[in-house]
Amino acid sequence: MKSVIFGIAGGEMPVIGWVNPSSYSFENRNADTAERVPREELKRRYLEYKECGFNTVFCMNDPIGANDDAVKEILEVCEEEGLGCLLIDAQTYMRELTEARLEEIKSIYGKFASFKGIMAFDEPNVTHFPSIAENYRRFAKVFPDKLFYVNLLPNYATDEQLAVSDYDEYISRFSETVGLDFLSYDNYPFVHFSKGILNNDKYFRNLSAVRKYSLKKDVPFMVFTEVTAFIKYAHIPNKNEIAWQVNTALCYGAKGIQYFTYGLPANTSETFSGGIIARDGSRTASYEAVKEINSALQSVGKYLFGAKSIGIIRIGDPPLNEFGEKVTVPEADIISPCNALKSVAGGNVLVGCFDSGGKEMYYLVNNDLNRGCVTTFKFNSRVRITVVRNAAEETPEPSDTFEFITQTGEGVLIILEKGE
Repeated sequence: MKSVIFGIAGGEMPVIGWVNPSSYSFENRNADTAERVPREELKRRYLEYKECGFNTVFCMNDPIGANDDAVKEILEVCEEEGLGCLLIDAQTYMRELTEARLEEIKSIYGKFASFKGIMAFDEPNVTHFPSIAENYRRFAKVFPDKLFYVNLLPNYATDEQLAVSDYDEYISRFSETVGLDFLSYDNYPFVHFSKGILNNDKYFRNLSAVRKYSLKKDVPFMVFTEVTAFIKYAHIPNKNEIAWQVNTALCYGAKGIQYFTYGLPANTSETFSGGIIARDGSRTASYEAVKEINSALQSVGKYLFGAKSIGIIRIGDPPLNEFGEKVTVPEADIISPCNALKSVAGGNVLVGCFDSGGKEMYYLVNNDLNRGCVTTFKFNSRVRITVVRNAAEETPEPSDTFEFITQTGEGVLIILEKGE
């Protein structure tokens, strides 16, 4: 599995916040009159971003062509802090990207090590795919080692939004027509309701569809995690619900986690609430929650980043949506315990099974949105394992049976070591 995304975060799993730290005063948000903050304050804001566990930046607030001096300063700060940066070009975003414009961007920004790619298109439909493919061809010629970022629609999008009646066909046509070396999509499972409940039964089906083409094309995929509500009075996900999204995605083999959103956007036709950083620059309750989740994410991410997803073991009952429907893993993704693993029992959990260069790995996720549980792993013989959880590693005494206590949404990585 080869992809540019394996290099945009210095070899780490990319962790990205949609809407980058603001370069302007929080008191005056008028785009025409707001003043840029001093370099010291800008650096503080990006250090705060990094300390929350992010390693890559979506430079949404500061597009190329709007204020190039601000973009250069952001790239310098990102370089100092070891952050990768994906730029957005005001002239060409979701439009034609010419070779002349690409060469111009290269001449201005190519010298910055923090410049990792371009955000090209968000949520295209199938009619956009041919032009995106042509833009990608031009981009790869000028920037063979940079990321051409496209993010796809979720499977609850309408036929009109997709411009096709079948989501599997939507993903298939993108994979065949554009041929990017990664996939990315957003699916926000909590957004529509005033309490923490899944809004449809499509969450795992979306993961399944993208995973299918990820494996078929041997390319990694990234997902979005919902932190911000964008419908008035909608529920803002809590820590356990954020962790559940991150860890179920990792269980399915995701190689990058994106958060919607880091900074809280200004209201438009959508009403935003939540976020990780409020409009006045203060930290919301989600900041510490996401910081803790990202710390755990990177500790397991270094193992899962290069591992191949084999399938999902499903134990117990899945969560329900507001209609009482099961939000469950599709049968096509489910496997039984195999190889060294004899059985898994206890709780409402998922176990992602992975192969890492011939080494077996299992990612246990508490799939219950309301309670913790105890899960027992039984192996065919005594084995030695490494357990990675909460940003720490431990190696228990060899045994054929291990018990794991997990809280709602929590993930635990179990690595089967060779030899007792």
